[in-house]
Amino acid sequence: MKVKHTEIKFSRDMYRQLYDYLLADHNEKHAFLFGRKVEGGNRLVTLVDKLVLFDTDEIDISPSHVTIDSSLANGVFQKFAQSDYDVLISCHSHPFENGRVWFSGIDDTNDHHLFSYFYQEILPFKKGGEMFTMVFGRHTIAARGYDMRFRKFVPLQRITVMDYPMCYILPTNVENGQRGKGGDKEIYDRQIRAFGEKGQEDLSRLKVALIGVGGTGSIIAEGLVRLGVKHLVLVDADRLEMSNLNRWQGGELRYVGQYKVNITKKRLKRMAKQVRIRAMAKDLFSKEVVDEIKTCDILIGAVDGDKARYVLNRIALTYMIPYVDVASGILLEDGKLQQVSTRNIVVVPSVTECLSCTENYIDKSKLAYELVTPSIRRELIRRKYIKGDDEVNEPAPAVYGLNMLSVSTLLLELMNLVFGYKAPYGNVHINYLNMQQPLSRAWDIEKPSNNCFECQDRLGMGDEERVWEMFA
Repeated sequence: MKVKHTEIKFSRDMYRQLYDYLLADHNEKHAFLFGRKVEGGNRLVTLVDKLVLFDTDEIDISPSHVTIDSSLANGVFQKFAQSDYDVLISCHSHPFENGRVWFSGIDDTNDHHLFSYFYQEILPFKKGGEMFTMVFGRHTIAARGYDMRFRKFVPLQRITVMDYPMCYILPTNVENGQRGKGGDKEIYDRQIRAFGEKGQEDLSRLKVALIGVGGTGSIIAEGLVRLGVKHLVLVDADRLEMSNLNRWQGGELRYVGQYKVNITKKRLKRMAKQVRIRAMAKDLFSKEVVDEIKTCDILIGAVDGDKARYVLNRIALTYMIPYVDVASGILLEDGKLQQVSTRNIVVVPSVTECLSCTENYIDKSKLAYELVTPSIRRELIRRKYIKGDDEVNEPAPAVYGLNMLSVSTLLLELMNLVFGYKAPYGNVHINYLNMQQPLSRAWDIEKPSNNCFECQDRLGMGDEERVWEMFA
């Protein structure tokens, strides 16, 4: 039977607050977490949004136990039942464990009672609700749910903390059969020598969504498989055209007219048969695509236009998924080359600024016209404020070498996001015409802006944000 991937995601600040509280001293502590459930693609991801911490005079604590008064615990359950959250997590610490932390026999007894109470007393008022328990040691975490049908504990597969580099924690109680799936050490031997075995295993467990499989995206797709990514979602509604063949990775005359995602899937499966690929010949703006990519671990955008970038940025924040954006362009004035450049942007929700935090990344005045309703858009076209959809624009110039340059820097930044082999360089801009100083930070990586509505109000909202309604 295929194991369902269950995962808990934290923002960096919330995880640090929880860790500092639970392991502040040598006494055990207890806390509850409220979160939102996201399901899709055989995955159940919990986005932690609220901490319920107790003052030390409210609970009975010692180095070997922690006890919460029943009335206090019932108050937490009641608040949860009345809230908009659908996941409750009970956490406590074992501050005396410096090695691999584990649930004790006392924990097993307590959790049996806790889960039974939740599923019998709370679930009737919270349809579809979930509960998990976690125990924190100094350096490791154990985490689990409960299968009421078979009356047994079920380990969670991963705890993820938004950070730079990302922090992927494998619970100590995950069965041996689910650990160490990096595999293929001979294939990735040279890479492991540089970046380490743990980083390679983390990379192999990631589900990566690539939006846009054009000239740049087709190269990224192959690069991801060669890096060792084992699970890909490819999204692109376009078919291969003759004008793509000068730069489309793996493009051949016999493929012209076929969907790009299908060609790419077949080619990648020939390279690595064990890789799982979901090919979606659709554009980004559909609920089906959102439902597939919302449980991914990393989003990569190789898209044209600010509307797609804005939507991917919003999905990244809403579902707490790191987003890597790539772009390249050739600027001409009066037929003369002015700029041949590439740009890569890394957005880590709750850690870095997003594409909406500043005016650097998205032209918001143009974006506003792209996001209006169809009726308003028709009126704007009629009044000549914007161009009609049927107006033919000159295709932008594009060359293979520039796309390769874009992808090379993107893959290196992606590896840094997972492996953490250097200080975050982040938003890289390369102007190939200026070889005296070709490489620069396009903009310094900043923290999320306090004035950014996307970062401050949409972070971790999950399905409550109903992103798909933007393009209903």
